[in-house]
Amino acid sequence: MRQGPSVRLIVSIEEGPLDSVGGIVELGGRKVGVWYYDAMESIVVTRAFRNKVVIGSAAEVVSQLRRLAIRR
Repeated sequence: MRQGPSVRLIVSIEEGPLDSVGGIVELGGRKVGVWYYDAMESIVVTRAFRNKVVIGSAAEVVSQLRRLAIRR
């Protein structure tokens, strides 16, 4: 089974509302997008790979980002 590249959601606390969290998406050590956690919906929203939007739980988002990376 193909594992795919490593995906990291790195937290940035420098800017943004006090009740939200977000940061950058790293794929194999390269910045490929940004993400934030929507507390009202309890989902992670990312924008990566030429503005493709991926939404879901953290596990779902990482899985989808890996699939997108393999297709690249």
